[in-house]
Amino acid sequence: MKVLILASFPDFEYKFLKKWLYDNQYPLAFRSRISKNKYSSDFFNADRLNLNQINGNTLKKFDVLIIDEEEFAAITQSERAAVDNAVNNGMGLLIRISNPKSLTPISNKFGRFESPALKDKQLTLALKDDNYKFSKLPLEQTLFLKASQNDRALVADANGKILVNSTIKGSGKVLISSLASTFNWLLSGKTNDYTAYWSEILSKAARKKFEIQSLKILPQFPSVNEKARFVVDLSASGKIPSLKIESIKLAPRQNIELPFEWDAIFWPERAGWNNLNVNQSNESFYVYKKDEWQTLKKLEIINSTQQFVSKSKNKELKTVTEDIILQEEVSIWWFFIGFLFAWSFLWFESRILDAK
Repeated sequence: MKVLILASFPDFEYKFLKKWLYDNQYPLAFRSRISKNKYSSDFFNADRLNLNQINGNTLKKFDVLIIDEEEFAAITQSERAAVDNAVNNGMGLLIRISNPKSLTPISNKFGRFESPALKDKQLTLALKDDNYKFSKLPLEQTLFLKASQNDRALVADANGKILVNSTIKGSGKVLISSLASTFNWLLSGKTNDYTAYWSEILSKAARKKFEIQSLKILPQFPSVNEKARFVVDLSASGKIPSLKIESIKLAPRQNIELPFEWDAIFWPERAGWNNLNVNQSNESFYVYKKDEWQTLKKLEIINSTQQFVSKSKNKELKTVTEDIILQEEVSIWWFFIGFLFAWSFLWFESRILDAK
């Protein structure tokens, strides 16, 4: 995994991260701003290259870009466009923020808020995916990230406030972090926590390396002449994959929300091992006879039904009916006109009676 760091200044967080990446054999290019259009560059486990101007060809060489928001705002518009295009094509982007107000269009997509620091100034963090709890950080944290339907929280504190958030952008991912001083784990001897944190962050952000990332077959126990579905994750979202089963072409369809995910429907014709060919790469899967694994098949149907019901309940909308009383002011002239008609009728009636 090749890492590029663009820093507005080499703070302690960058210094410790640079050393950790070097010690763990990560190819790393590090650029720090000295003044306007002047930079200092270091290279570890990697060949030297010109980092004075960031472009598409430069970014193609890296899997993850780490940049603080101040530097992201300071680079040129063409450099930001190159970063945006690189992320769409699969590169991971981690933005470090320290300001309650966003400075760039990409970071502006993540909401943020300030909250008073804890009294003991000890921050307890956990990974959202596997509930891994870190040792406490001696840190006064006041800046947090807002949850969003399109985002995926990666790291949160004990109260559920998010410090690292992520979202999918094209074929790549954008991560944003308000956590400024993870190096305090190293200073307090908690090397395992520091390693666990950065390993998780980098793996979540990294460019997809292999063309076939994962292959799922639904249902789990496909049977002869029964409907089944392939779900394939690819590294390139813009290309339609070639899917074949025993030389029979399948028609893949793309997931609108996850452009790197494709699926295809098929009906297995032969029990036993079958071959799936994805872009010239072969994967084997087993097809069962209809009378095999009946108990497990029924259990799978029950589990799928329960999951569907659970999701349906969560999506139910509660309709609330409210009585709305509208008050409108009526002009006084309507009452005067009514009074005038009534008075005229009485006057006319009295004249007729007098005439009789």
